[in-house]
Amino acid sequence: MRKNTVVLFFLLLSFGIFFFPEMLNAQSDRYTGISKLNSGYWVKIRISESGIYQISYADLRAWGFVDPAKVKLYGYGGAMLPEDFQKPYIDDLPEVPVMRYGERMIFYAQGVVKWTAGSSTFTHERNPYSQYGYYFLSENDDQPRTMETVSANESMSATTVNVFNDYALHEQELINLGRTGRKFYGEDFIYEQIRTFTFDIPGITETPVSMQIDFVVKALASNSNTIAGQIKIKHNDVSLSQSSQDRVYAILNNSQEATYASGRSTSTTKTWVRDPDNPDRITIQFEGSQASTARLDFIRLNMERDLKIYDGIVAFRNLKSRNTLLKYAVNVSGSSDPRIWDITDLQNPVSIESSQHDGCLWFVPQSVGLKEYVAFDAARTFPSPEYVGIVSNQNLHGYSRADLVIIVPPEFYSQAERLGKFHESEDDMSYLIVYPEQIYNEFSSGTPDATAYRRFMKMFYDRAEGNEDLRPRYLLLFGDGTYDNRLITSEWQGYKYPFLLTFQSESSLDERTSYVTDDYFGFLKDTDGANLLADKQDISIGRFPVRTLAEATVAVDKVIEYGQNKNFGVWKNNLCFVADDGNNSDHMELADELCDKIESKYPEFFPYKVYLDAYTRVSSASGGTYPDAKKRMFDLLDDGLLFINFCGHGSSTSWTAEKILEMSDIRKLYLKRLPLWITATCDFSRFDDKSNSGGEELFLNSKGGGIALFTTTRVVYMEKNAILNKMLIENIFERDTDGSRYRLGDVMRVAKKAVAEYVNSDGVRPYERDLNKLNFILLGDPALRLAYPEYKMVITEINGDPIDETSDLQTLKARSWVKMKGEVRDHTTGEKKEDFNGLVYPRLYDSKKEITTNGFESDVPFTFYERANMLYSGKDSVRNGEFEFEFKMPVELNYSSETGLLNLYGYDEQGREAQGSNEQFVIGDMDNDVEADTEGPIIHSMYLNSETFSYGDKVNEEPVFIADVEDESGINISGIGIGHNMTVTIDHSSAQEYIVNNYFDPVVGEFGRGTVMYQLPSLPAGSHTLTFKVWDTEGNSTEKTTSFVVVPGMKPQIFDLYPQKNPVSEYAEFYLKHDRPNMNIQLRLSIYNLMGTELWTYSDDGLSDMWTSQPIVWNLTDKAGRRVAPGVYLYRAYISTEGSKEATKTKKIIVVAQ
Repeated sequence: MRKNTVVLFFLLLSFGIFFFPEMLNAQSDRYTGISKLNSGYWVKIRISESGIYQISYADLRAWGFVDPAKVKLYGYGGAMLPEDFQKPYIDDLPEVPVMRYGERMIFYAQGVVKWTAGSSTFTHERNPYSQYGYYFLSENDDQPRTMETVSANESMSATTVNVFNDYALHEQELINLGRTGRKFYGEDFIYEQIRTFTFDIPGITETPVSMQIDFVVKALASNSNTIAGQIKIKHNDVSLSQSSQDRVYAILNNSQEATYASGRSTSTTKTWVRDPDNPDRITIQFEGSQASTARLDFIRLNMERDLKIYDGIVAFRNLKSRNTLLKYAVNVSGSSDPRIWDITDLQNPVSIESSQHDGCLWFVPQSVGLKEYVAFDAARTFPSPEYVGIVSNQNLHGYSRADLVIIVPPEFYSQAERLGKFHESEDDMSYLIVYPEQIYNEFSSGTPDATAYRRFMKMFYDRAEGNEDLRPRYLLLFGDGTYDNRLITSEWQGYKYPFLLTFQSESSLDERTSYVTDDYFGFLKDTDGANLLADKQDISIGRFPVRTLAEATVAVDKVIEYGQNKNFGVWKNNLCFVADDGNNSDHMELADELCDKIESKYPEFFPYKVYLDAYTRVSSASGGTYPDAKKRMFDLLDDGLLFINFCGHGSSTSWTAEKILEMSDIRKLYLKRLPLWITATCDFSRFDDKSNSGGEELFLNSKGGGIALFTTTRVVYMEKNAILNKMLIENIFERDTDGSRYRLGDVMRVAKKAVAEYVNSDGVRPYERDLNKLNFILLGDPALRLAYPEYKMVITEINGDPIDETSDLQTLKARSWVKMKGEVRDHTTGEKKEDFNGLVYPRLYDSKKEITTNGFESDVPFTFYERANMLYSGKDSVRNGEFEFEFKMPVELNYSSETGLLNLYGYDEQGREAQGSNEQFVIGDMDNDVEADTEGPIIHSMYLNSETFSYGDKVNEEPVFIADVEDESGINISGIGIGHNMTVTIDHSSAQEYIVNNYFDPVVGEFGRGTVMYQLPSLPAGSHTLTFKVWDTEGNSTEKTTSFVVVPGMKPQIFDLYPQKNPVSEYAEFYLKHDRPNMNIQLRLSIYNLMGTELWTYSDDGLSDMWTSQPIVWNLTDKAGRRVAPGVYLYRAYISTEGSKEATKTKKIIVVAQ
């Protein structure tokens, strides 16, 4: 009876529920429509080295097979898959002929090291993804493949040989020196400078042995001619001749190589003659006192050996067979039942017919050509493969396509399914969820291999046969990765996180030429793979760098909440460009060019500029800082940004030498409005390292951070960053051929394609084969769209005059009243959306102001222009697609008579959004016909945390200040007039004066009235005063002062806790009112029976929704999912803030029968 049949059935059933059932009607000839694994009973086995293996019938029975004589072998072992798609490809699982010998299956298996013949020697290639090669066993009523026998060639002209070309390898993989690339290194020669390696290889002839030793050294020196180190080599205590290849030269101090290279490698070749009486001992001595690194890569021997069976087996070949027909004489003395197989084609090994006499098996191949053979004594006992386990039925080959493919470890399946269902319901997108192991089983013989992911995607690509609508569009790698794909180094051994494979470059010693890239999985054309630098993505790819189910849940929660697009606000028009100082102002020039592109191509978006050198630089013990620039950036993030773009120097943990962003900032970056982060800086999202990078922390931040990142994994260069950054901005708001907005993966894919196809003024494509672009990846969902508005808002009248693109510019004068009208239009057709009813948020900006930076780092000041002053912020109604608003122009203007800017945002009752802008007016002059206003604004109320606040009340350390203000001339928020900012001042101290212009929120339809809400910084315990000063647009002010007492750890106050209905029969919605608006709170609500037993609980932490929580929904079930019985229950809320005591409130709710 077979084992685990119930498990098999369950896995097959659960596997089918999330695949869309579109099976194949027609398909490319290169792929089967039904995988071998689709049905039957399957067992996976593995081997570590190439060679002859046996499986006893007893083992087969123990593994669940009924009739061992009918068991078949499938697969092709552990060699790394070809990356070049022009090379031969093996589809699915081919059956491998085996030999039945008594109660055994005997077969030849391929390990993880593949040897390739050169002109006179052989080189090796180790699989960087696996330590084992895998095969499969199955049983059915069809007869297993039998091994064919090739008849002997009767040619008498063949040249007799009784020797063969062989090879040997010593290679330990102990460390990846640069933590990048696929190259690992062995023994350390810094602390043990002399090491001896023994090769006990019988039968080596007197022909000289060729030995290649690869070694890596790092040392720094002030002179490039300084020898960093050299190796001296002995064979059996006899020194071998030295050459220049035995030496490694030092790296220059303070050079880029010194920063980014972990060593320089050398490859030296020696020859020696075998000592027939002793094993061969190779002694390597390293000399180099200045070296910080010295490690052996490998020792590889090429030799000639006597052709005979050694200890039951010998695999052999002869390089002379390329041009000469050979007659092989294989010494089989001592063998009971010698056999010879031709194993050149491992999927089709054949038995060689031979003659036996004079102690040898003799045979002549049918033709000239280099072939691989194995001779063995069938009567001997051979190693057995390791049993891995039973394989559930699967059939990835049976699916023709999906819009979104998600590769995910089984541990995260539940979250991948949530994400897939979200895209299915929101985007009408088909999705496919697959486990890595399933891909390996059908596309790499069960052996882990990154190219298997790519081959899997290529199957869908090929089956579309050029039809774009049938091709897969998005690939999400739902899991973190590591440069150590096999987890073989001490740093990674024992890690149990469910990683996905990464594609690493062969270059591993120098970060300037090494990379990890997800682009590789999207190179799907038949010609791709030979030159990865020139290949272009055919699908859009993103990665979730998650290691735990909790992180996976956070990632999906954020995507779904963002994708549901319920977080409305003007923040969706806001962009921020941050630029580093130094480098002759190159970073600022690039940022400014990007802003110019936004303003000219996408004027409905407003780019804020945070250029470090435009702010005051403060000296500190660790260097310079820009505290005002940092505060400005975080204020903008807190207000909300659609995306933030950084150009400058950085690392995996910070931006700029002045640390304008660092890890501690990222981990406490609590944002309600999640931006996309574009980081054109080195290493910021080095996701394949053991420690989380800054980019990963942003993505994984459960309370904010970011929704996704266009970001970097390794060292990148400014010139090449600039072109990619430009192409990202060029395409970020573009649309597909069907008019739909690009998704995040599309933006990255199209931008990289544009970089490769960019033609400079000389008619040259300088970045066509550029490595830099491979170091940019998308951390995030490639199928997610940026949440910017779909519709357009257009101004149709200013002060009664119709406005269009040909209209003369209006002049908006100080003190004058301005009335604007407009409408909401379809983005594509331009038709008015008469069913759009909601709100419009107009923002009026003054003309651009010239700003010259300080030139702190580069001594090259940079001049740029920015709309630094907002003159008016309003909120009004949209009815039937039309809107109008009126405001009074402030007195404090630039008076430049240059164009201003009106920025518009709106949304309606259906959740649809619109945006727009207008610049068909100039700002300047004074309207002297309007009577001056001499009265200051009215402060209707001001308080801390809640309206119940009274003078002298106790508050927490970071209270929220709220004020209700009004003025018939409008509240001044421009900041142009000296001393005319809206301010909050603590204890009458200028050092604690905070400008709150940007925190004014207008009341709908009431010009001049609005609220100010500002969270104060942490204050010390004790009594304090707070003075609020507000100005109107005519230069009049009003000031009010209150007093309060700060009590550290003060618990929040719960004003009310209530359900929307009581009694309830289907579900309950609870609301909590408190005094911690817009603060990071910990909230828990529990349901108890009258005996005090907790039945159900809800918990959350994050920024509060002002004074009232979002509804907490209880579906009237207990923790086990059972509906509670009708009756009376207690519900209790617990609320606290960081460092505070916990406040609670308890009430009763009645549950009635449905």
